[in-house]
Amino acid sequence: MVKQYFVTLLFAVFSMVSGVVHAQDATDYGLFLEREWTKLQFPIAQPNRRFALPMEERAWLNASANPVMRNRLINRRYFELATALSQCIFRNQREPVANWYHFATWASVSAGDVINGKKFTPTANYDRYFIEAYRAGRITADELNQDRGIDDIFQLANWAMKKTGVNQWSAMADYFHEQRVIFSETNYEIAAEMIPIGEAFLKNFCDPASQSHSMVSRLDEEFFALFNTDEIYLKKAFQHYRQAMLETDPKTKIELNLLASIEQVFFEQTRVQKNLFHSLNSPLEPTGLLGSRILTLSAGFFFGDQGIRMTRDLRVRTLAPELTRIHHPALRSVFTSLGLSPNDPGATHQGSACKDWSNLNCRKRFLAPLFRELSVGEPEIHAF
Repeated sequence: MVKQYFVTLLFAVFSMVSGVVHAQDATDYGLFLEREWTKLQFPIAQPNRRFALPMEERAWLNASANPVMRNRLINRRYFELATALSQCIFRNQREPVANWYHFATWASVSAGDVINGKKFTPTANYDRYFIEAYRAGRITADELNQDRGIDDIFQLANWAMKKTGVNQWSAMADYFHEQRVIFSETNYEIAAEMIPIGEAFLKNFCDPASQSHSMVSRLDEEFFALFNTDEIYLKKAFQHYRQAMLETDPKTKIELNLLASIEQVFFEQTRVQKNLFHSLNSPLEPTGLLGSRILTLSAGFFFGDQGIRMTRDLRVRTLAPELTRIHHPALRSVFTSLGLSPNDPGATHQGSACKDWSNLNCRKRFLAPLFRELSVGEPEIHAF
């Protein structure tokens, strides 16, 4: 994939430090968050203010920043954190292993197509990802020919104009604008939570200066005491990343990393549920077509030059041998609680299809096997 030199230039413009840093003095961070959240049209729960963004990152990761530029910088920072965390946990692993920050990079890239308006260009995403995927043999003709989703908007708007004689393009413009605002704000809200926590974890546990035996127990105690009582899933996620760092058995290490990544995405998906539900259940008047159908059908999980549809059960293509059968009790429980198999899935991850992305449990049933399928040995995840 072509490297994003423009994004690198933007980081230089904003004087972004390349190393991982953590703000020690967060006395004003609560006030900063209070001011930031008053600027949002679609606010969710504020980030944990004990994990403060450094001042140099607040210069670009703020509610007033250009949404398109901010999204590009978020993508880049996620990928830097993903790479650093993977190297910290899997120092001697031959195959690359992905964590939440890798998947967040590509989810944020996909969100960027809504933020910059590309998602609302008829057939653009469809042609780019799925026709090429069909030619490469990654999807079937049946998958290629299913409803395009975003084209439905234009077809129904034309139909409504013919029926009513009223120009419906202004209604479409309002709908598209609201979607761009929701996606850009939610993209920012997630990053404002996850970037400083990731930086703090790396600084505390992956910095060579923090690895002396005399410091480890104190760092563990101090770091995990920073999580709020309503952040149990998130706290567990970073505890399992920490356990994965210390684990010597390769299979258990991979399973702990996967468990942490799934817990992290479940926490964040729950946190942003209000925004996603609003976005995906807003009807496009006067057609009455719900956004859940428009965006779910037209969307997919895109990484590198590949795309995976959410409306079909995931195919088993690159599942690592270490994850063919899950042994760790907590990780097995995640899958069984969702009605998914922790054992050999066979040809497909049955029950993973999500036809309504506004449904939280539906998203969880898709995301858990997606992470399982792609977390080990998928080079495109690491090719940002």
